[in-house]
Amino acid sequence: MEYDLVKEFADILCKYCDCRREYAEAAGYALISATLGMFFRCPWVPKDSSRPNLFIVLSSDPGLFRRSNVQSAVERIIKIALHDYVMELLGQVDANKDKCEDEISMLSEDYINDKVMLYGSGSPEGVCDHIASAVPAKMFHIHSTEFGGTIANMFGEGKSYNEGLSVLYSMLYYGEGGTIPLSTRGKGNVKRKVPEGLYTTLFVGMQEIGQYLHNSKAIKLGFFRRILIIYFGKNDDPGKYQPYIREDKQEMYKELDAYAERLHVIVNKVREYTKTNNNRGFEEIIKIQPSTTILDKINKYDKEVNDVVRKNRTDTNLAKQSYPEILTKLTLIRQIGMNNINTEAKEIICTVCNEAFALSEKFLKEVGSNVDEALENIGVKEIAIQSTQSMDDKVFNFIARYPDGVTQGEMTSKTRWEANRNDNNGTTDVIARLINIGKIRTEKIPTGGRSSQKYWVVS
Repeated sequence: MEYDLVKEFADILCKYCDCRREYAEAAGYALISATLGMFFRCPWVPKDSSRPNLFIVLSSDPGLFRRSNVQSAVERIIKIALHDYVMELLGQVDANKDKCEDEISMLSEDYINDKVMLYGSGSPEGVCDHIASAVPAKMFHIHSTEFGGTIANMFGEGKSYNEGLSVLYSMLYYGEGGTIPLSTRGKGNVKRKVPEGLYTTLFVGMQEIGQYLHNSKAIKLGFFRRILIIYFGKNDDPGKYQPYIREDKQEMYKELDAYAERLHVIVNKVREYTKTNNNRGFEEIIKIQPSTTILDKINKYDKEVNDVVRKNRTDTNLAKQSYPEILTKLTLIRQIGMNNINTEAKEIICTVCNEAFALSEKFLKEVGSNVDEALENIGVKEIAIQSTQSMDDKVFNFIARYPDGVTQGEMTSKTRWEANRNDNNGTTDVIARLINIGKIRTEKIPTGGRSSQKYWVVS
């Protein structure tokens, strides 16, 4: 083993950031998947799973586990590692034929930001349009630090026009192509085409995933069962605290950038291997070859998982049904990050070692143990702690804080209390009761347009 890019990245991150080690390792897998994975395929597994692309969701209580810090480091390194790959793409575009290399280089980071990176969610047609505008790019990385909004739009309560994102993301996961019919309301293009063979990775973060799902229908859909959820909750240790302001902060960026430059060199070297393969008459990819022993272990694990699902179709068991596929991808990615590429043979091949499988299996067991807790709140809305004060007392005490009077609109904006409720505890009903019993008074205040009602406590 020449190196272990997943471990090396996690070591740097944990040295300077008080994130969970599991998040740092997940970031390492996501990083190798996004930068090197597109050049490899494993023909010994089903075609749908032969691409080592991962969809990973970091989920946790807010503010404690440094999800966004981990994601920012991944985004930073992707931009450096793919620089030459993107320059080559830009050089192939007719509009850039007359530009010098320096000009194309200046465009590369903008191209990664605007085209390769898919930030946030967007609508199904918006994502399709983004992909169409990114030609000739064939790889995309979905990045979001607030993916909860996307999950809610896909699977939340009520009717959503973005439920089609689930289907689209599943197509991108498997590199499937096709035409997506859309609404004719806008009288624009009612069909969007997704090219076949796109390579897409996803590394996103969100708060507690269960609170964004109205019911468990999401887990029965393809997209949700393709993502690896890595969750830490209120009962988990955030890890050793690191100071907010540190003198060695710049050292972290130096180490990350040095790692990125090294990965950049490896990406370029692997790109050259694919061209060598092509020149020898083979596909422009590098085949990954697991041993029979590793394939047998994955098949055994797959049978165990499917036996459990057949006997007990719980949300958690369904969510883990694709773990054998995810374990396969993790193993392939770990090996890619360890090299072991044979360039002397007729066709360039990367052989998977037992260590890559063992490390990936250990990682998946560790992060999979919290999935039950992550999904336990599905369909349960968070209920605020109730005050012993009645609503009448709350409204009266609020108005008493404003000797110059306060409008109902100001009250709503400052408190988020609802104006109208079925239980007669909306502020409109409460204000009417307080006026009737003589505890508050009201006057109309001219505003130049419609008059406004102000309320005072009766002294």
